[in-house]
Amino acid sequence: MHVTDSERKPLTMHRGDRLAEWIGGADLETGKYAGAAGSVFARVLQDSKGNLNVPFWKASSVAFDTRIRPKQTTVIAFSYKLDDLDDEPTAAAKLIYRPVHSELAKTKSWETKDILITSRVW
Repeated sequence: MHVTDSERKPLTMHRGDRLAEWIGGADLETGKYAGAAGSVFARVLQDSKGNLNVPFWKASSVAFDTRIRPKQTTVIAFSYKLDDLDDEPTAAAKLIYRPVHSELAKTKSWETKDILITSRVW
């Protein structure tokens, strides 16, 4: 999620989730995902030492599972600080599919790209 004022200056997020550092990878436009406003929908595996995003053959447990189940929906809310109440901000959101975690792909020398599923600007 990226929100700017009418002069295209980024607005400060007041409330909402940020993507964790373990996300890694490169954003299609800005160059990174980690720290950006957003949510992850994934089943993340961990090993016995607590390392996240390990391959299934090294996993000892599921760290968390935030996938959206079939026939279910989710609502994610963000709020931003707007200095001028008469301003018309712009918000842009993207849904991106990552077939494999970027660090695993790098380790295995797999060529993989994030896939833009949909985007919306309002």
